[in-house]
Amino acid sequence: MTRIRLVQTANRRYAEKTPIPTSRPTGLRTKETKRMLIYEDMSRIRMREDQRVAAEQRTANRMLAIRRWERLAGWAAKRAAKVRDS
Repeated sequence: MTRIRLVQTANRRYAEKTPIPTSRPTGLRTKETKRMLIYEDMSRIRMREDQRVAAEQRTANRMLAIRRWERLAGWAAKRAAKVRDS
């Protein structure tokens, strides 16, 4: 037998011995799992809040950049007009 064939047979034997769960067990939630779900929910809420704050900061930074470029463009226009007139 080749090595691949041996591995396939070993995998098949292992699969026959171990049952495959078909669905989640119902009604087995304990305090620990409920507590775990609460912590997961809280962490999701924190992540969403962080994402919202980051989006607000990006918007604010873009607005500041626009103001800076407008100020620079105004200064450049004034300077160009001054050079043109002299």
